[in-house]
Formats: sequence, structure tokens, C-alpha cells
Amino acid sequence: MTAAVQPHPIQASCSVEEARALTDQIKGSAERLDALLVTAHERRVWLALGYGSWQSYLTAEFRVSRSRSYQLITQATVVREIAAAAELSTPVDIPEATARDLKPVLAEVVEQVREAVADLAEPERPAAVAEVVDRVREQVITDRRAAEQSETPGGEAPRVASPPGPDDDWSPSSALDKIPARPKGKRPAPRPPSVEEDFADAARELQRAVNRVERLTGDGRFGVRAHKLNAKHRAGIENAAEGLNIVLIRMRELAARAAS
Repeated sequence: MTAAVQPHPIQASCSVEEARALTDQIKGSAERLDALLVTAHERRVWLALGYGSWQSYLTAEFRVSRSRSYQLITQATVVREIAAAAELSTPVDIPEATARDLKPVLAEVVEQVREAVADLAEPERPAAVAEVVDRVREQVITDRRAAEQSETPGGEAPRVASPPGPDDDWSPSSALDKIPARPKGKRPAPRPPSVEEDFADAARELQRAVNRVERLTGDGRFGVRAHKLNAKHRAGIENAAEGLNIVLIRMRELAARAAS
């Protein structure tokens, strides 16, 4: 029988003085806010300063929402990894929406960037990086739409949308996918995904990830490696759980506001 693994408390990786100095630096920064927030989050400065959570730290020190902080953290993480892969001395310019699309496939982007800049001088690398970023993001969006279309019953070709029945798995994205393509003329440019489509994608990916993690924890092999996995991944899972709790609270608040 495998002994129960005792949870390890999350600890800051900096002193109180270092945490305060970094916090003051963030307050005085305009251009490097996203990169500094990544550092603050990775070093768990909120614990060193006595805050109970990342959200409490953000609210008290900066009046920044948790969701906004994670948008900046995602963008800065993507920028940092891609710039490092390209061995650039200055950050690359990647918008938040693009960074959000690239984050799930960041390892693939990094590998493609390394290959693209392997024989280039540094002044030529930003253009090569931009080409990789655009190409991968376009593929991400294409794959997402294909996945949505494949979820239509029977995998039928797109047809004119009809009103949903009681047993239909209907969503705004599936209805749009059933609109037939124009038979002639220039094909219109792909429209950007709506917030409903983005949220539906994220919710489905989240559910699949949670189901997979839950299955893995029930695997007999997990118990043998539990201590190592706990040390490596527990903090990230706790951060994700905390973030989801904030999302649920915000959804309830917005739904109640919309209903009033």
C-alpha cells in the first residue's frame, strides 16, 4: 500500500526585501509590466509579502484583476520563450490575442522558430519569427474550426442551419459552420473567432484536460511517482484551481448583473 503523500506548502522563492523591490518596480513600470508580473508570479512574491493569494496581492498593490494579470503573464511567457529560441536581444512583438492562441502549442512554436533562425544573422531573425508565428496561429485557428465542424452529428457536410431541437448539440459556432460556402467568386477572408467560440473552445479543452488528469491520478503507476509529480506539478495545479474559482465567481456575478 502506498503511503499517503503529504501536501507541501507553497513557499516564496524570494525574501521580503526582494519581493517589495520587485513590486515597487512593477508599480513604476509601463513598458515591462507583463514581464515583471511573470517574475513576480514565478517567485510567488505575494507569499513573501504576507498576502494569502495572488489575487489579494494584485488587488492591494496594483488594483489589477486576476484575469488581466494572467493575460499579461501569458503574453510575456510566450514572448520570452520565442525570443529566447530566436536568441534575440530584444523582445518580439506578439499581441495578446496571438499569444493566447500560441500558448497551448508553445513548444511547437519554439522548435519551429529555432529551425527558422538557425542560419540567420540577428537582424534577419525577427522577420523569420513573425512568419512562424503567423503560420502557426493560422493553423491553430484552422484546426479549431475543423474540430468544431467534426463535432456536428454524423460528420455531415455543412448545411443551412435549422432551429435546434431538444436533443441537438447546438452552439453558435456549429450553427455558423452549417452556412454553405459561396459557390463562386472570391472566398471571403476567415473571420476571427467570436468570444462565444473562444470560450466554448477553452471550456472543452479544460474539461478534456481535467478528465485526463483525473484518469492519470487513478493509474497505478501514479502512486509510485506521486512524490516527484507532486513536487513538480502541484503548485501549477493549485494556481489553475484558484484561477478557475475566480472564473466561476466572475461568471456568477456577471450572470446575476445581466439578469437584473
